[in-house]
Amino acid sequence: MKRIRYYIALFCFMAAFQLPALARDVVTDTEISGIVYQTATGKPLAGAQVSIPGVASATTSEDGVYRLRRSFGSAVLLVKAPGFVTKQIPVKGRTSIDIWMIDDSFNDNYGEIVLPFAKKDRLKTTQSVSAHANRRDYQTGSATVENILQSGVNGVNTVSRSGMPGAGANLFLNGINSIHSTNQPLIVVDGLIYDNQPYFSLIGGNVNSALSDIAVHDIDNITVLKDGTSIYGSKGANGVILINTIQAREAATRIDFHAYSGVNFEPDTKYKMMDAWSYKTYLTDMLLSQGMSSSDIQALPYINQEKPVIENWGVSGNKDYYRYNQQTDWQDEVFRSSINSNYHVNITGGNENTLFAFGVGYLGHEGLVENTSFNRYSTRANAKIKMTDWFRLNANVSFVYSERDLKFEGMSRNYNPVLAGLIKAPFTSAYVYNMLGEETPNFEGIDVFNISNPKVLTDNSSSENNRFRFFGGLNAEIRFNPYLKADLIFGLTSDKVTRERVFLPNAGIYHTALASGEITNQSQQLRNSFSLVNTEAVLSYTRNFDNLHDLTARLGSRILNGKNELDWGKAYNTSSDEMQTLGDGRNTLAQVGGMLGSWTSISNYLNVEYGYSNRYFLSLNAALDGSSRFGKNADGIRISNNVFGLFPSLNGAWIVSAEEFMADQNFFDLIKVRAGYSVSGNDDIGNYSARYYYEPQVLLGAYGLVRANIPNDQLKWETNRKATVGFDFAMFRERLNLSIDLYNSTTHDLIGINSITPATGMSISLSNDGSLRNRGIDVNINGRVIDQKDFKWDLGLNISHYKNTLLSISNNEKLTAAANGYVISRVGAPVAQFYGYQTDGILNSTDEATEAGLSIQKSDGTLIPFTAGDVRFVDRDDNNIINEKDMTVIGDPNPDVFGSLNSQITWKRFSMNAVFTYSVGGDVYNLMRSEVESMRNTDNQTIAAQYRWKTNGQETLVPKAVWGDPMQNSRFSDRWIEDGSYLRLKSLTFAYDIPVKTAILNNLQVYLTANNLLTFTNYLGYDPEFSTSQSPLFAGIDSGVSPQPRTLLLGVKLGL
Repeated sequence: MKRIRYYIALFCFMAAFQLPALARDVVTDTEISGIVYQTATGKPLAGAQVSIPGVASATTSEDGVYRLRRSFGSAVLLVKAPGFVTKQIPVKGRTSIDIWMIDDSFNDNYGEIVLPFAKKDRLKTTQSVSAHANRRDYQTGSATVENILQSGVNGVNTVSRSGMPGAGANLFLNGINSIHSTNQPLIVVDGLIYDNQPYFSLIGGNVNSALSDIAVHDIDNITVLKDGTSIYGSKGANGVILINTIQAREAATRIDFHAYSGVNFEPDTKYKMMDAWSYKTYLTDMLLSQGMSSSDIQALPYINQEKPVIENWGVSGNKDYYRYNQQTDWQDEVFRSSINSNYHVNITGGNENTLFAFGVGYLGHEGLVENTSFNRYSTRANAKIKMTDWFRLNANVSFVYSERDLKFEGMSRNYNPVLAGLIKAPFTSAYVYNMLGEETPNFEGIDVFNISNPKVLTDNSSSENNRFRFFGGLNAEIRFNPYLKADLIFGLTSDKVTRERVFLPNAGIYHTALASGEITNQSQQLRNSFSLVNTEAVLSYTRNFDNLHDLTARLGSRILNGKNELDWGKAYNTSSDEMQTLGDGRNTLAQVGGMLGSWTSISNYLNVEYGYSNRYFLSLNAALDGSSRFGKNADGIRISNNVFGLFPSLNGAWIVSAEEFMADQNFFDLIKVRAGYSVSGNDDIGNYSARYYYEPQVLLGAYGLVRANIPNDQLKWETNRKATVGFDFAMFRERLNLSIDLYNSTTHDLIGINSITPATGMSISLSNDGSLRNRGIDVNINGRVIDQKDFKWDLGLNISHYKNTLLSISNNEKLTAAANGYVISRVGAPVAQFYGYQTDGILNSTDEATEAGLSIQKSDGTLIPFTAGDVRFVDRDDNNIINEKDMTVIGDPNPDVFGSLNSQITWKRFSMNAVFTYSVGGDVYNLMRSEVESMRNTDNQTIAAQYRWKTNGQETLVPKAVWGDPMQNSRFSDRWIEDGSYLRLKSLTFAYDIPVKTAILNNLQVYLTANNLLTFTNYLGYDPEFSTSQSPLFAGIDSGVSPQPRTLLLGVKLGL
């Protein structure tokens, strides 16, 4: 923090030192001339436009020569040419300036980027930003926006939730800023706040991702704001992602048709489970440890190897022989190869008064798990209408309908087909076999171990999620004079999950009994509706004074009104599996619930941007926010008995390379220094946490409402204070660009969850408790390695690192139960670390166990010693008793470094683009493996169980198999913590632009793309890249999600 403050102070000092020398800039008749060259060929570029805006302009001759007759001291040359990057070159007192132009396929430092209120030259931005233009994203076949952010945007840790189609990803911008509130950045689409919150789902492991409603083809560009986000007040603490959809750039009508079709390949990385014969051997050992005799075990129908014989009098032998003597790879039964397809049309055009853009598309992606899919039907219409010289209308409207056929994920052994397929006995079959050993078309029921039939879960159960979303905005722009204008904005989001329907039949699925009775089948339905109304008014003033001062000031007010209604019902024990509605279930077992909620927030904001001499830039933002979520007695600014929070920020930038003292150096094309300090908030504290609310409850079949919380009228937003320093460099005629961002943020007033006495009828309450620090660095490197007329090679590297530290919390630490394990939050350490037992191999012999002298202690004080074959746990307190006092930190889910590597090669009309993503460090709790290597029951195990300890003195790393695991060898320990590092070839695309030009067809491109083609990792699970929760307390826990698919697709793009 001290170092960053030092850089900020140095920046301000240097800027102040330079200002007096530039009191006024006067236009003179100084002539500036030079030659414009192409970097690829070294040849002069004819027809380029060179200008000093508002002062002088010229067009280059055939020899690339230009000549400007007028200039001024701080002038900047603006150079434009079709097919080339627009450049801005400080004059710096020179009269002869040669210019090198690079083609526009290269990521540059000069283009315009979209900021919250308007487009702005990237050179003049003061904040730390990452910008991405949608040029080739359609080639990857991505179903959701998040995949673009992963491969093309620096500083965003984008982690896929799972391989389930349409699942999307969790986004973490510049590390972790909260524990119990959201860590997701604010999403703004076409200037309107876009709701992207996960909503309650009946389908285990499912998350409704609103970003999946945006078609990739409809995206024009994305800008990520890493700092200076206080303009969004109490919603800006986690950064802001601005998504801008298609716009017409010219009046000429243009039609682009996109289509692709491809295949998802069945996973090649699977758990190596025991086959039928190995499993029977394991099962025999497990039953022996349970106390059964060998003769009793051999008589069991699933162990008895006597084949059935049909006699005149009946059947002799084991009539269940064929039922229990199959060789089934249940993972092959659950997973499959599948098909993806997409068809999309974009139309842009207009006339001198109207520009329009339309997008219509269908996306159909099937999943790796049988009978899972994501189908989306999308429409979008954007228009800019010039009503008069002083009045314009901008409209953006989209409507999306999507259907998702899903399956349960997570550790639901009854309903998750992936988990059920792992633990299911491999000697059973999905289908019934008769006594002749012939397979029938009928599904088997639950097996003798009460494990569901995975094939029934994929084929006969249903978990459907259908949703509508309308999102639209209207902006009325009123211009009073060339400098002053007003924008009146109205936006509406209407989101409805019209029906989420789940049916789990009786046949083939094991149902855990309710407290009120046994279950035979169950039907569930959910309806959810959400609306967000955005009204906003902005007054803007923009003016240049004396070619020296650029000033923009904005004053605005934004009001958000959100409403949500959730209704769900569960019915049990319908008369048959054909009866699947809620009304068909038994009334005494029925369950219903729901939620009604609303919230209102108001944000009054100020934005002032000032530029001096085209090299010094300042940006001041401030927002005064109030919300119905804030407690009435919360600490803040009081206005009319309401609580408001003040969120200011100040950012500055200095283009060092524009100084006259840099005129004679040729190594750096650009040196830019940025610094900033901002205060922003996180209002994700619950709509009613500061007020009373009620929830439904059922007692003896009667429904009513009961108090659901203990309100905290002092509850307030979380406050994030962030200091940043950034450096931008360009070298070698801008063929090498480097950006470095350092940040140090501290979050105060963290939302804390406190346990309270059960006598209150509640279990928790919320308060503002604690603070954390988050430090990090983002590095972005873009270079054109080879730049020739017909052959070009671009490389891009993104590197990010962050480290979070908990600074304060009640009692200095907190232990959170998480998926059969624990996570500790301790002052002075990362926010969440895995907390369990350390191990030191296996007690391989009786002598070794005796020498170790370790025991566990029962509740009555009795000591039970560890024996040969048990795990040797580390006795940290040296008392020979293994208990919770021996627990310690055993892993940290935060990655050390993450990012991406991009390589693009073009040769004439051919191109190849490769994107690698990587993560180094970051521990994973492989919860799935802890289940299938626990060796405590009859569940099938991985082949590691074949190496289990069996005899005294045996050298092995796998403990003995004992029914019930009395010594808790499978407890949460470092046995289940793995290195989650990986390097993945995220996408590889080959494209060819076919040389065609007709009266109808302007261009034609075909491409072949492979996604997730290669993954290099030591992780033993399905996929090292997953994020099952937005909370850092549950990060890095692999709780049984399906892997991301390897895909191969063939696509075409037609321009009409």
